[in-house]
This record gives sequence, C-alpha cells and structure tokens, in this order.
Amino acid sequence: MKKLTLLLLLGVLAPVFTSCLVSYPKQYQDLGKLIEYPIIPHQNEVEVFFAGEQPRDTAYIKLRVIDMYGSSYTTTGEMIQALQREAQRYGADALLIGDDKTFTNYFHQTWERNRYSSYAAIAERTMYAVAIKYKRNIKGVEKFIGKQLIFLYDSATGNYQPIVEVKVDTIGNAFNIKALAKNKIHFYHQYIQRYSLAWLAYDKSPDWKHDGYGDSPTAFAITRVYKSMDWEQRVKAVFQYPLHKRIDEISLRQPSTPKQELKFSYATPKTKQPQKLEVWQGRQVIYQQLFEYDSQQNLTQSFFYKHQAGQNLPFLKVEYVYLRKEDF
Repeated sequence: MKKLTLLLLLGVLAPVFTSCLVSYPKQYQDLGKLIEYPIIPHQNEVEVFFAGEQPRDTAYIKLRVIDMYGSSYTTTGEMIQALQREAQRYGADALLIGDDKTFTNYFHQTWERNRYSSYAAIAERTMYAVAIKYKRNIKGVEKFIGKQLIFLYDSATGNYQPIVEVKVDTIGNAFNIKALAKNKIHFYHQYIQRYSLAWLAYDKSPDWKHDGYGDSPTAFAITRVYKSMDWEQRVKAVFQYPLHKRIDEISLRQPSTPKQELKFSYATPKTKQPQKLEVWQGRQVIYQQLFEYDSQQNLTQSFFYKHQAGQNLPFLKVEYVYLRKEDF
C-alpha cells in the first residue's frame, strides 16, 4: 500500500465535497492568494505582460502573486517559463510581470576543530508576477462549496432557525463567519467545525506532525503527535479498507477531546463522500451527523443530532451553497 500521509488522505476525503485533490502539509495560510478562487490546473498557454502592458481583455480577476527565485545565472526566459508553469498549476490565464531583482546572500561557515571559517556570497535573482484569470474563461467553479448556512432546531416550533453564515475556501476552511442570531456562533465552532474532516486534517500549531505508516492490506494507521515543552499527545487515526481499496470507514480520536472517537462511514462502493459521522464517547454514540447528496453526488445538506436514550434528537442543520460564475 502506498505510504500516504494523514493530511493527503483527509484532504481527498474532507467534507469540502469537491472533485479536486488538494493537500497541504500543515494549517495553511496562503499569503500569495488575492481572492478565494478554486485551484483548477490547465495546460493552456499563459500570456505574459511586462510593466506598462495590459491585456486587451480587461475583464479579469487577480488570483495570486507568484514569486520565482533563481541564481544570477538564471536567464529572464527561464524565470518567465517557471512563472508560466506555476500559473498553469493555479489555473491562471496570464501573468502581469512585476519586479525583477538581483540580491546577494552571505553565508558563514565555521569548523571548530580546525579553527577554520569561510564566507561565501551568492547572488540570487527573484521575479514576481500577478496571475490573472479572464472572466470569460471562468468555469468549473460550480463544483465547489462557497458557503455554509447553519440552522439551530427550535423544539417549540419544530423548525430550524438560521444562526450562522460561514464562507469557506475551496478546501473547506472557514475564512468569514457571520452571526445571524445573537450568541449562537459557538454552535458552529463546537459541533460543525470541530467535527469536520476539513478541520481535523489540518495542524493547529507548528508543533503538530504526523508519523507512522500502516502495512496491512485492509487497514492503514497514522499517529498524529503533538509535542510540547514537557509532554506529548498522540492521536491515532485508522483507515479501514475493503479489498477493493475503497475507503469504508475513518476512525480517529478528537485531538482536543481524546476521550471522543469519531467514525466517518462510507455507505456504497460508488460513494466518495461520507454518509454518516458518529461521535463516540466510551461505548455510546453521543452525536450523529447525516449527510445528504443530490443525484450528481453533490452535498446539499446535513443534519446533526444529539443521541439520547437511544434516540436521535434534532439539533443542527447545515445547508451548502455552491459557487457561481457570477460570484467573480
């Protein structure tokens, strides 16, 4: 079995519920990103515009700033070709070339035994560009969820009341949370966010790491390790595979509440998304989330229940709103 990292696997399966594979090594803040736009790679030619030049088609969006580094021997053509490859990876149509600078880095090396030291100066070159996307070429964004609407069940009326609106990026992380009702945001953080695969997949501090691989043909285990000054916490995630290598179940401990075990179940061989989440404490299920999909396997809504006395009591509902071309 391939040695997959926990983050890569969860990145594929996280309930962002898109068809794109996106994985990052840790809680990721993309400082180069200028707009929340899905990463949809292509192999088309990327146009290049230098300072003072502008595309004829001025209806475009700025996706990101791309930096490229080389040595003093790297030619301008090589730098631009490297920028174009990066632009293709991010789905950009053209590049607006910015600064092109050469600078010197100094390195000092010392060997104690021989009392030998040396200094080295290395000239490096950097070039940056703004990657843009023509609005006429925007397509495929409809596969990505852009917003989650959270509802709280009102037992007095038997209806769900809207409490929170959450804008999410294309890998499922919240970047804008808006309260629709007073003192209700904590319901989103405490239940919907903290139990989502998108949240669990990403490290919460630089001290998090993943280690361990599984060799079983039907199971794959990875241990998440949190190391602090004087202690460490190990959180184990186990992935159960049937013989046809489709994910059957993911079970893992909640990092912030190790006594709780989370189980994501996948119902049918054609299902690439979780059908059910169960939160166990001891030998009892305390919460359950059921996911609903349309005929195209797009997530439409999910229902979060409290499990008491053998019954599922309505608690929260999430409606998922997909991006539109008009949003850009």
